[in-house]
Amino acid sequence: MERLGTISRIAAAKGELLEYVPTGGFALLNAESPFIKREAKRCQGKVIYYGLEKPASLTAREIRPERGGLCFSVVLEGECQEFYLPVPGRHNVLNALAAIGVGTELGLTRGEIAAGLAAISLSGMRLEILETGGLTIINDTYNASPASTRAALDVLQDISGGRRTVAVLGNMLELGPSAVEIHREIGKKAYESGLDFLITVGAIAAGAAEGAVQAGMARGKVFPCTEHAAALKTLRGLLHTGDVVLVKGSRGMKMEVIVHGLMKQRFENGKTVSPL
Repeated sequence: MERLGTISRIAAAKGELLEYVPTGGFALLNAESPFIKREAKRCQGKVIYYGLEKPASLTAREIRPERGGLCFSVVLEGECQEFYLPVPGRHNVLNALAAIGVGTELGLTRGEIAAGLAAISLSGMRLEILETGGLTIINDTYNASPASTRAALDVLQDISGGRRTVAVLGNMLELGPSAVEIHREIGKKAYESGLDFLITVGAIAAGAAEGAVQAGMARGKVFPCTEHAAALKTLRGLLHTGDVVLVKGSRGMKMEVIVHGLMKQRFENGKTVSPL
């Protein structure tokens, strides 16, 4: 965004890759993208669309939580195949559909593809689920973009099971002149997702706090902070046993500092008894 300015221009730049797909080759394209039909015209080979909401050759049915991940079904060659994905997040089902499409085109059996997906794991600081001191922490601090932050907020609600939810969001960097407005939109998304409390870290992320309040979130549930220490102090007075906390921000924000502080947290009778 900082260099190309708009999502449309980024899509056009990525679309240049399609010009190098030969006639006998294939491309797996995300049907959910509003720019994909435009870019698909640049491909000389076979085009296969995958998606969850838009019409697509590959789509998932009956998505449901199971064993800390997700189960879903896909129709392949006229037969319904069930897959298990050991990671959270509906957006990861979309990623899995792309992998299923590639595997199918390269001649892998349905069983081989299912076994491969069932064995995947996420690297550290990417939707990493931690249980500590009476809290569930979603450590998604490796990096942040608008799309990944929206997805992480969805995961927070998906795994909360009715428990209180708290999001600690740091600046999303390299978004160019639209950065503040994009952060406001994230704040709106946070409110609409049913979030209980929002803490922001950084001057730009304060836009998310502003956006949440503008969307209808009570000011008493929104805490803009300038640094990690202030966010940790806020958390100390806020958290109770059983809360689910999402921590996310761009790599440059080093939001894992928040996670490390939370990992030291202890609770007694539902309230904090040791400093962060």
